[in-house]
Amino acid sequence: MNITVNLDNLKSDEREKLLGLINKASSPMKEEFSCVKRREDKLTWEELGETIEAGKAQEFFGGKGSISVEVEGIGTVIFDIIGYDAEKLAEDKQHSITLWMRNLILDKMAFSTEGNNKWEESDIRKHINSEEFIKRFETGFRELICPVYKDNGECIDTVDRFFLLSKEELEGGYEYINTEADRVKVDENGETDVHWTRSANRGTANSSWYVYASGLVGSLSAHWAYRFSPACVIAR
Repeated sequence: MNITVNLDNLKSDEREKLLGLINKASSPMKEEFSCVKRREDKLTWEELGETIEAGKAQEFFGGKGSISVEVEGIGTVIFDIIGYDAEKLAEDKQHSITLWMRNLILDKMAFSTEGNNKWEESDIRKHINSEEFIKRFETGFRELICPVYKDNGECIDTVDRFFLLSKEELEGGYEYINTEADRVKVDENGETDVHWTRSANRGTANSSWYVYASGLVGSLSAHWAYRFSPACVIAR
């Protein structure tokens, strides 16, 4: 049994009574309660930009949060916040938020149809940084996207607007990706599935790292087609 309570819907005395009961409960009982104070503030993209520029985004979202974006041909897409001011920006901006697409809603693609595991030459990289792909996102969001420098290990560093997370970033590189469960993604049917990282498997020319459905990280031939979950950075 899992009970989720939106504390915003309770009166002050009701909220205090509920929290008191939970605190008195045994440990197993406490684990059955998930009391969530949901943040449902709605901002315009301009207001969000101002919040980011002022360095108050983390305070506003309360840490781990999410943003919904309208995407042509898909509808509403959720991006989860995985870090604040965590990137080396390629433009003169003050502050930033790193976002990671929550679900595997994009079509499967080979990392490289030629079997090349270099991110700078990846078919996925070319696709998600194309004008055709970027223009699918609503204007306000698109205007906040900031190119960033990405470290690709033994391969060439790149400047990307959209990117896949690297093996290293998935293993402690971001504040809000800490466990295997944090790396798990589901498709449009709610089924867990594997997804690409941007990292080359060292010592080979045709193998790239990917995330298993369980959240573990392994390697596969780069010419195979799998799902992927783009990340990006919005900044002001």
